[in-house]
Amino acid sequence: MKQRSPWVIFIVLLSGIFVTLEASAFLTPALPYIAKHFALPTEFVGIVTVCYYITAIALAPLFGRLGDQIGRKKIVVAGMLIFSLSEFLASFSPTLTVFLIARVIQGFGYACIFPNVFAYISDIFTEEKRGRAIGVFMLFIYIATGTGGLISGFLIETFNWRAIFVTSGTIAFIGFLLVAIFVPSTTLQVTKTKLNYTGAVIFMLFIASVVSIPMSIGFFGLFSPFTLIQFVLIFVILASLLMYDRRSEAPTLDLSILKIRGIAISAILITGQNIIMLSILYTLMFYGANRADWTAVEIGLITTVNFSIAAIISPFIGRYLDKYRPVYVIIFALASSLVGVIIFYFVNMSSSLTYVLLVMVFIGICSGCINAALMKIVITEAPEGKKGVGTGLFTLFKDLGLPLGATFGSTLYGISQSKGFENNITVAAADNGINAKLSNDILTANTTGEISSTLSSALSSANITFEALVYQINDLSTEFAIQTIALVCFGLCLFILILSLTLLKKSPKLEQEQNTIILKEDVAKS
Repeated sequence: MKQRSPWVIFIVLLSGIFVTLEASAFLTPALPYIAKHFALPTEFVGIVTVCYYITAIALAPLFGRLGDQIGRKKIVVAGMLIFSLSEFLASFSPTLTVFLIARVIQGFGYACIFPNVFAYISDIFTEEKRGRAIGVFMLFIYIATGTGGLISGFLIETFNWRAIFVTSGTIAFIGFLLVAIFVPSTTLQVTKTKLNYTGAVIFMLFIASVVSIPMSIGFFGLFSPFTLIQFVLIFVILASLLMYDRRSEAPTLDLSILKIRGIAISAILITGQNIIMLSILYTLMFYGANRADWTAVEIGLITTVNFSIAAIISPFIGRYLDKYRPVYVIIFALASSLVGVIIFYFVNMSSSLTYVLLVMVFIGICSGCINAALMKIVITEAPEGKKGVGTGLFTLFKDLGLPLGATFGSTLYGISQSKGFENNITVAAADNGINAKLSNDILTANTTGEISSTLSSALSSANITFEALVYQINDLSTEFAIQTIALVCFGLCLFILILSLTLLKKSPKLEQEQNTIILKEDVAKS
C-alpha cells in the first residue's frame, strides 16, 4: 500500500458503501410512486427488490474472489461507475422492463463494492485497529440506512421519484472519482484461478427463486401448484449448482472456506439476525398503519430509532473489539435481541409509542453489536489470500437475510392476521353481546360487503355498527399476528444464541491448521 493515512483511504472507500446503502433506503418510500407510474400491481411490487438482490447477493462471492486476484481497487472503481450509470438508467427508464434491468445492474455494482471495501480493512489496518475500523464501517452503514428514508421523502415531495436516482447516481459518480484518485491499489500475491461465471449465473437463478418464495406464498398460497413447483425448482437449481461446482476448478461459492468454524457460524448468525430484525420491523410498519391514532411520523420513528441506535453503538463496540474477543459481544447482542422480542410479544393496539420504540432500541443494540463482531471474526479468521472470498461469502449471507426477513415478515404477518381475524370473530361478537353462531355471517359480510338481515338485527340490538365490530376484530387479529411473529423470532433468536456459544471454544492452533488445509487445496487445484 502507498504511504497515506489509512483513515483517509478508508473514509473515501466508505463513500461507496454509503451511496449504495442510502440508495436502497431511498427506494422504500418511492415504491408506491414507482408502482403507480409503471402500473405495477401492489402484490408484485416485490419484484423491484428481487431484481436488485439476485445480483447483489449472488455475485458478491465472485467479485470478492476477483478482488483477491486482480486488486480490490479495480473492482471497487468499476462497481461505483456501474452503480452510478445504473442509477441514471433507472431515473430515465421509459418502461418497467428497462427500470428492472437497471435494478439488476445496480445489484451488480453493489456486489463489486461491498465485499472489497470490507476486505480493504485487513489491507490498511493492523490487527489491533481493525475493530475500530469496523465500528466506523458500521456507523456509515447505519447513517445511510437511517437517513435515506427522510431524504427520499423530501426529494419525492419536492421533485418526483426519479429525483432519488439522479441524486444517487451523482453521488456515486463523485465517489467513483474520489476512489480512483485517493485509494491506492492492493498488492496481493495470490495465485490466479479461473473464475466460474457459469456457476454464478446458476447461483443467480437460485437466489431469485429463494428470495421470491415468501412473495409467492403470500400471493398464490403455500400449497398452490405454482409455489410447489417453485420449491422443486429451488432444489433442482441447488443440486445442479453443487454438481457443477464439484467438477469445477473454481467453485462458485468456494464453500471450502466454511471449514473455518468461525466463518461458517458467522454466516448463519448474520442471516438469522437479519431475518429477525426485518420481520419485526416490517410487522411494526403494518401495525403502525393499522393504528388510527398514529401518522407516518410515528411509523417513520420506528425505523429511525432502530438504525440510529445501531449507528450510535457501532463505534464504541469497535473499540471494545480491539481489546476483547468478539464472541462476548455476540452473546450480549443476541441476549439484547431476546429482550427486544419479548417486549415485542406484548405490543398491543393501546401500547404507547415509547413502549414500541423500546423494542427497536434493543433490536438496534443487537444489530449494531453483532454486525461489527461478526465482521471482525470473518476478516481475522479468513486466511491471507482469501480475505475477499471470506468477506464475499459473509456479504452473501448478510444480504440474503434482508430480503428473506422482509418478505418472510410481511407474508407471515398477512397469513397470521387473516387467521387471527377468523379466530377472533367469536371473541369480538361475545364482547358485544352478539350470538357466536353469527360468526360465519360476519366473515361473509367482511368478504363480500353484504350484511345479512339476521346480522343487521343483531348489530342493532348490540348498538354497534358493522364497521366498528370489524375494527375491533382487526385490532385483535393484529395483536395475534404480532404474537405469532414474536414466537417465531424468539425461537430463531434462541437457536442462534445457543449456536453462538460454540464460538467460545476457540482453538487458534486448530484454526491455523484449517487455514493451511484450505490454502493447500487451492494450490492443488491451480
